Amino acid sequence: MFCPNCGEELKDGARFCTGCGTELARYAIPKGTQANRSDGATASERTTLPDDVATPDENSSRKNERDDVTAAEVTRGDDEDDARKDGKARKAGISALLASTVQLAGVAVPAFALVMVGAVAVAAIVGAIVWGVSANRPSEEAPSQEQPVEGGAGQTENTHEESEQERINREAHAALNGIVEEYRQVLQSENPAELLSSLSAAEHRQQASAEYPHVAASSFFEILNPTSDTSDLENVRYAFADLDDDGTDELVIETGPRKGSPSTIGTVLAVHDFRNGTAETVLSSTYRDRYTLCEDNAFEEAGIDGAIMRNWSFHKLNSDGTLTEIERVSINGMSPNGDLRGSHTVRGEVVEETSEPMTREIASTSMIDTSGLMGTKAMELAEKVISSHPARTDLDWQKF
Repeated sequence: MFCPNCGEELKDGARFCTGCGTELARYAIPKGTQANRSDGATASERTTLPDDVATPDENSSRKNERDDVTAAEVTRGDDEDDARKDGKARKAGISALLASTVQLAGVAVPAFALVMVGAVAVAAIVGAIVWGVSANRPSEEAPSQEQPVEGGAGQTENTHEESEQERINREAHAALNGIVEEYRQVLQSENPAELLSSLSAAEHRQQASAEYPHVAASSFFEILNPTSDTSDLENVRYAFADLDDDGTDELVIETGPRKGSPSTIGTVLAVHDFRNGTAETVLSSTYRDRYTLCEDNAFEEAGIDGAIMRNWSFHKLNSDGTLTEIERVSINGMSPNGDLRGSHTVRGEVVEETSEPMTREIASTSMIDTSGLMGTKAMELAEKVISSHPARTDLDWQKF
């Protein structure tokens, strides 16, 4: 017989199950009846057991399930034991390896030291490979090295050229700062006006060239002399700017606006550049021809050739230190037929001309005052051209 609760096989006549302890009397089947016959009897012929009473077949199935679960747990436990044993064996093997020594050139070297050296070597190789891949991969944010530099007329940009240009610019600033010190010595002397007057005399020009070579090479002594307003000396200033687009700054020396003047425009005394490893003077104003720096880095040269002969020319500084005239407008009151003429040329080509009769007022115009020319066609043409080149006012000017 079998236990109706757990399916344990029992001796006939047992009162309690030896597997689960269930009392068997409450499941007793009256004599003369059969439960769950397997002889093909119909459902009406079978005796119905209580709902909580399992049939022998169900009890047998439950027992088989428990046996399967028990066997699986035993197998899993055996696998875990084997894994723990294998882990201990591997640890023991590694410990024994690290504790051993290896003979290299007759010297006993601990095995763990060789392992460490190998690990470091592998890490270095992997790091070098990663670094090489990263260095060769173009950045998504930075422009490609093959792309043209903005404003560089198709030139290409790369790290080597940038560092080389930075080096040249540093050397240029070092040389040009030496020129700044020359001007400072003159302007901060006990009596700069007297010093300028003395050095501007012909007999002292050689001395000036020896003591202040770059200052003497400019028009500093000619323009700033004791007959000038002393505010010119007080307002002398300097700034650094790349005026020829070669990546290297030039040094600009100018007289700022006179005290009390609403204008912010000054007169450029000189421009010093750095080329071929030395600093040199590339532009210098004179008493009759004075320069003004324009927004487009052109230099406006205002010239006086006579009472009624004026010209304004605009020049670009080239990378070789030379100047190229790009535009000119002139007023000529000394024409053969006595007319007042205006002329506008661009790179040597005449683009506009004016002509009008000469008047007594125009003829009496002084070399400095241009009021007598106001309202004339020639002066209107000159004002139109000059206004197209406004003065540059954004430089970081420094006082001496």
